[in-house]
Amino acid sequence: MQLGELIANFDDEALAAEAISALNDILLTARIRDAAAEQEVTIGEFASASVQHFMAHAGDAALTTTIGRMNDSEQPGLVLLHDALIWTLSQPDTPQRQASGALR
Repeated sequence: MQLGELIANFDDEALAAEAISALNDILLTARIRDAAAEQEVTIGEFASASVQHFMAHAGDAALTTTIGRMNDSEQPGLVLLHDALIWTLSQPDTPQRQASGALR
């Protein structure tokens, strides 16, 4: 599945859960579930917003590293998803849910 399709299908909770599961990181999965529950959004909404937040706010170094990792991977969408989630969850001021349910 291409990156755009992956993100566009995050409104399907089963597909979002499958993508998160494909990351093969049980601790990250638990952190995502906790953060989504805390922000009162679905896992898919949290993941989608995390990718958008990462692309808009991560610095050049983080983006360059991710792009390099994506180029070396057979599953670049999962690399971006992983890095975006890790980055978003690591921010001390992780944005709170807006009225729309998306991260700022």
